[in-house]
Amino acid sequence: MGKVRSKCAELLRQGSHLEIPDSQYNFLWVENFPLFSPVDTTQARKFDEAGDVPLFEATHNPFTSPHPEDLALLTTDPLRVRALHYDLVLNGSEIAGGSIRIHSSEMQRYVLAEVLRLPQSEIDRFSHLLEALRLGCPPHGGIALGFDRLMAILCHAESLRDVIAFPKSAAGNELMIGSPSSVSNQILRDYHLQVVTGDSDKK
Repeated sequence: MGKVRSKCAELLRQGSHLEIPDSQYNFLWVENFPLFSPVDTTQARKFDEAGDVPLFEATHNPFTSPHPEDLALLTTDPLRVRALHYDLVLNGSEIAGGSIRIHSSEMQRYVLAEVLRLPQSEIDRFSHLLEALRLGCPPHGGIALGFDRLMAILCHAESLRDVIAFPKSAAGNELMIGSPSSVSNQILRDYHLQVVTGDSDKK
């Protein structure tokens, strides 16, 4: 809907029905995202031998904290739980996003095991996190800024390629340093690496 809104604004601007000064910067915080989204069962991977497919997936990530007012819904109606997740929008483009993280070991384990229904083998991958939370962790969170997107808006650039330091070609090549490129045998030896082709029996 944001893209539709921006496109309509641009069409109105081209027809002289709307004036949007280039020097105008409108910031908007987007919040109250759903913590979970329903899983498309046709696309969901089966996590265990019984073919148990989870009903929900994390909208942002499985470590985002639920809204304090919605904690009771976590056990009864997970899809109605809001997330402490936020995005910052500037002139219709997202320039930053982040969240407050779960800091309770019990709640984090419940989300992973009961709501997302991850198998124990998946949960074990986060055992270090669960242990750290169990030992005591204060509420914490953060935000990541899309610096390239912000610069593109400030410079009125048509594309991110106009503002990023080392733009990639359409083929994914980085022309300034010639990457990707071949690696010499000496470098492979230095890092104890070996090139293995697809038809080789070498591991």
